Amino acid sequence: MKQTFYILIFISIFGAAQAQMYRLPLNQDDLIGELFIIKANKGDNLHDIAQEYGISYQELRIANPGVKEVIRKSREIIIPALFILPPENMRQGIVVNTAEPRLYYFTPDGKYVFTAPVSVGRGGWRTPLFEGNVVKKAARPIWIPPESIRSHYQTKYGVDLPETVGPGPDNPLGNYAIYLSFPRIIIHGTNDERSIGKYASSGCIRMYNKDIQLLFRMIGPSETVTIIHHSVKIGTQNGYIFIETHPAYAHHDHELIKNNIDHSDPVPFNAPKRTQSNGIPSQLKN
Repeated sequence: MKQTFYILIFISIFGAAQAQMYRLPLNQDDLIGELFIIKANKGDNLHDIAQEYGISYQELRIANPGVKEVIRKSREIIIPALFILPPENMRQGIVVNTAEPRLYYFTPDGKYVFTAPVSVGRGGWRTPLFEGNVVKKAARPIWIPPESIRSHYQTKYGVDLPETVGPGPDNPLGNYAIYLSFPRIIIHGTNDERSIGKYASSGCIRMYNKDIQLLFRMIGPSETVTIIHHSVKIGTQNGYIFIETHPAYAHHDHELIKNNIDHSDPVPFNAPKRTQSNGIPSQLKN
């Protein structure tokens, strides 16, 4: 009952504009959200627009090629808030798809899904693909930089990181941290929200600070966690088949991650060439 109570509160807080909490389709469809257009005014910033609508700056740029960070004159902007869900057998607990990169949280009652953009591991520091669980949560966490990261900063930047970083604006974990069963992999906030949507972390999963706050409050102890890399997603809606593909290179340092385990790109048939790898689901023609 308490879990459902929280969910209803979060739905009322966000409303239609934020649209990060969705009712799961009742007819076994695989798509949530919607693709829509807004009018952006001169001087509007894409980072602000992205956060307002629960997507990343990178998703916004890919859906609107050629649009600058600061809008130079009033124009229409596509909001790519339409998503194909992870495979049905994975729709429980927390699921992170590093190819999007995006997090999904399926509520225990099986009725709702919360989704938010994330930042994941950059080249050489890839976020591992695994199945595990939440082991603990911490508000106002203390960051203890691993020796590997301290060595990296010393070698590359000549910077000696402190042994610990307490709560505050300099803490890269932000105000909330969710510790996972995979060693040193944490879902957390950030002191650099402009990194969300990029391959930019040292393996951890960063979220907008408002998003991690919601996720932190919703999840329970020992929640399941599944990290996958599906750059091609297939789903159905009203009997039609849709495909959603994400760029392997360019734009925001996407790179094709080749894995030999089941968590990577299980496409059920020969998908068409990725001529429109913009992350927007499109209907497959017969």
